[in-house]
Order: sequence, then C-alpha cells, then structure tokens
Amino acid sequence: SNGERTLDWQVGLYYFRQVIRGYGATGYGSAAPNWFLPAVPAAVSVPAISGFVAESYSDPRTWSYAGFGQLSWSLTDRLKLTGGLRLTHEKKSGTYSQWQASGANLSLLPPALAAAAQGIRNSFNPVASVESSFSNTSLSGLVNASYEVGSDAIVYASYQRGEKSGGLNLSVLPAGIEPDV
Repeated sequence: SNGERTLDWQVGLYYFRQVIRGYGATGYGSAAPNWFLPAVPAAVSVPAISGFVAESYSDPRTWSYAGFGQLSWSLTDRLKLTGGLRLTHEKKSGTYSQWQASGANLSLLPPALAAAAQGIRNSFNPVASVESSFSNTSLSGLVNASYEVGSDAIVYASYQRGEKSGGLNLSVLPAGIEPDV
C-alpha cells in the first residue's frame, strides 16, 4: 500500500541461492622438514613433506525462500502499531574433499621409511571426504508501537524475534565432529 491509510500493508517473497566453489592447495618447500619436523631423521622427513602438495575442493550450497507480510495500523495521526511475520525455509548442503596431489615417490623408500613418511603426510594433510546437508524452517516476527511526539521526533517500542540457520564446516575435521554448525 502507499503508506497513507489507516491500515497499510506490505507483502513480499524472497529467494536466495548461493554456490561457492573453493579450490585449495597446501604445499611444503625444502625448509619444511627442518621447520616442522626437526627431531625426525632427514631420511623420513625430507621425502615426507619437502615438495609435498595436498589439494582440496569444497562446494557449499545454500537455498533460501521466504514469504513475509507486515501490517501497520494508524490508531491516530500520531500513534501507529505495526506487526509482521516472515516464514523462511533454508537448505544447506555441500561436499569437501582433500587428496595428496604430489610429492616424492614414497614407493622408492624401504617399506618402514615409506610407512613413516606416509604417516607424516597423513598427519599434515590426510585424504578426506565430507558430505553434509540439512534444512531449517523458521517463523520470525515483529511488533512495534510508535508515537510521533513532534514533527521531527518519535518515541517507539519494538519487539522482534528472528533466527539464523546454521552453517557447514566443510574441511578436515577430527573424528566424531559433525560438519553441521
């Protein structure tokens, strides 16, 4: 409505869609063994992480839909009451994967050294795959009373309730930790 009646209203629809594609890489240079693993023999630490690269990909997705309405009632020229509701539905989903992309060929090492070097790689950048999704529906609203004291001042009281849906932690997580936040 135009905002000049005893009862004024506003209604609307909301739509939001977001897809983020993330590409990551973690690489270790020639100083990494001395910096991160000073107590590990060079025969293990150098092939484990010098030149080692891990790559990752994530794709969190969000869909949000809402319908809302608001009604303002002008009780007098100066006193107005307003109420509104919004119903929101959100769905979030996504995947994360990490893999060991390059580094020294550990199969050329003796089996015990190769296993130790692979263990180091796995502790720094483990091979991982995470997938998660959830949805949330919420109702929020507001109530407001305002009084025009003068031509350039109003006094008002307002109560509002809203909700923010959770998120996704799409990364390498410790065992037992859920990706839904």
